[in-house]
Amino acid sequence: MLCKKVNALAIITAIVSYSFICASELSPIDKKALFIPQRLGNISLHHGDKSGFVVKHSDSSNKIIQPHLMDKELRNISNNKLNKLVTAGAYLSVNKMSNSEDYSLKLQGRLNGGGPVGALVGAVVVKSAVHIAAQGIFFGIGSIVSFFATPIAGGAVYTGLTHALTPFVEALSVPLSVAGGIVGGVITGPV
Repeated sequence: MLCKKVNALAIITAIVSYSFICASELSPIDKKALFIPQRLGNISLHHGDKSGFVVKHSDSSNKIIQPHLMDKELRNISNNKLNKLVTAGAYLSVNKMSNSEDYSLKLQGRLNGGGPVGALVGAVVVKSAVHIAAQGIFFGIGSIVSFFATPIAGGAVYTGLTHALTPFVEALSVPLSVAGGIVGGVITGPV
């Protein structure tokens, strides 16, 4: 008896939802502001202030995206606020849940890529700075030894430190130069 009531409630909810979707004003979401995997076929996403997000299929069937299957920022969002997010560079990612006919919706941000010249400059500057700093430290230690001992001992300490620690300095400079390249590329903005 309980199953019949639950099934009847699900059918009534679906009919009311469908009629509500048809009666409300839905605005299509621009394809440039969407990511829809090809495996989902020819679908489009629409939004209404009162009806939320609706997936429309090419066969004219509609599917409401349930609020618990979308990012919190998208729940009860107005068309005006959604347009502002999209204009600022956000996009919506539609996906299908693996165990049902339901769809999920995620809000994603576009990261602007950087310029290759800025990335190269950032990497070279950081790598050079690491090596120059290391040589400065080695020279400083050699100078201190020269001051307290002889200049030959200071030169030997400097040379010994340079030969012994340069592989470690190089190992440190590589990830830091990658980070410098990323920062340099992002700072210079999209190409």
